[in-house]
Amino acid sequence: MSNRFLKNKIVRLLAGSVLAAVLLLLIGGGLLFISGWQDTATFEEDAVILLGCAVEGTEPSEQLRCRLDTALEYHHQNPSAAIIVTGGQGSDENDTEAAVMARYLIAGGVPEAQILLEDRATSTKENFEYSAEILASELPDTSSLCFITSDFHIFRSGKLAAQADVDGITHLHAPTPAKRVLTNLFREPIVLLKMWLID
Repeated sequence: MSNRFLKNKIVRLLAGSVLAAVLLLLIGGGLLFISGWQDTATFEEDAVILLGCAVEGTEPSEQLRCRLDTALEYHHQNPSAAIIVTGGQGSDENDTEAAVMARYLIAGGVPEAQILLEDRATSTKENFEYSAEILASELPDTSSLCFITSDFHIFRSGKLAAQADVDGITHLHAPTPAKRVLTNLFREPIVLLKMWLID
């Protein structure tokens, strides 16, 4: 067997492996998006945990606005529910995600008294852990919860809520902006695998 033939075989094998990995990520990401569309919210919950994501300066990113607008739609159907906005301040952010979200919701008509800020978290896991602390101290009579996040993020968030002992929680998805779909198709399965295998 010549060296050239062997090199070509290795190249084809590597190319096939990369293609298979890409297809698996696309399929996995697609399934995560689809599972996220199956909402379970009853619009009768006592409180909502609204998961944050990146802000741009002091304004919500497009993806975060989608989550916020979904929360406003929820509020219109269930105006008595408290809303916990979650997220600390990243190194490239000028304010905490929670503070940015609170301002947006107030501008959208949510009474400030119904909004509670979880402004320490740096991950989805911490979002739920710190929100559970707020619920225990500020809303001890809460018996039903809903979390709101992007469609691709629903599955992983549900698993992390369970890990934080936030049980029996329903969910409502926000759409993903078109320009973010491809990124999250690839990224979310990788993050999910990391959570299962490493974290």
